[in-house]
Formats: sequence, C-alpha cells, structure tokens
Amino acid sequence: MSNTKRRGRRAHVAKPGERMALGLRVTPDTKNKLDLSAQKTGRTQSQEAEARLERTFFQDDIGLLVAASFMHAAKIEAAQRGYDPDWPGSWIQDPACYDAGMVQALIQLAINRPGGFSGENLFYVTERLRSALIGREVNRESFKDWEAILKAEGKR
Repeated sequence: MSNTKRRGRRAHVAKPGERMALGLRVTPDTKNKLDLSAQKTGRTQSQEAEARLERTFFQDDIGLLVAASFMHAAKIEAAQRGYDPDWPGSWIQDPACYDAGMVQALIQLAINRPGGFSGENLFYVTERLRSALIGREVNRESFKDWEAILKAEGKR
C-alpha cells in the first residue's frame, strides 16, 4: 500500500443530465489557443473545452472501432488463406487479407457517418477515393455523370 497522499479533489460520479464543474490548469499557450478557438466558434471557453474533449473521445472510439474492424476482417481472410490469424506478421503483406480489412474499416466509417449514409454518399465517396488514388482531383461533374448513369439503369 502506498503512503503517498492523493492530490486534488476526490472524484465524484456525475448523474445523467447533471452538469459538473471541472477545474484544470493549462499552459498559457493552451489557454490562448482555447480562447481564440472559442471566439471563432462563438462558444464560451468552457463550451469550447468540452467540445474539444468530446471530440477526442469520439476520435478514440472511432479509431478503435476502425482498427478492430480491420483486424477482424483481415484475420478471417487470413484464416481462409491458411495463415495463422493471430500472427499478423504471417498475413499482413497479403493483399487479399489487407483488402478485406480495409473494406471492413471503410464500412464501419460509413455506418458511423454523422447524418447517416446513403447511396448518394457511397458514389460520391467512391469517386473521391478513386480520384485520390489515381492522383486526380475530385471532379464533381464526374459524380453527376455517375448519377445520370444510375438513373438511366434504373438504380437511382
């Protein structure tokens, strides 16, 4: 058992819907950045700090979800190809295993898209990916061409 004295206030569990005060110390640079950001967004300093904290939690959650989805799908593909799925070194260089993971990671990003995901989103994102991967800028006119093709084929 440690004899070191705990510093700071005792943590209290917040009840649902309850707002709690949070005291913290930051560097002058961090405070100035927070103040500037709050001014730009029209938030109070507290609101800006809370929004930024919430965003980091979301980023952590979505990052873990995407990574877990990638690994799960890639491991399934690895097992089907005769690799030891628990040893990524044996399969991570296999394009089929990597592709399976990449597709599943993209699916998770689509499922968690703010505002939901639709066919329109799918074709726009697909066009952006295609353009980025072949080194071209996204051409919105090309996206409209996709829409026209889909409508002509009765898929839209």
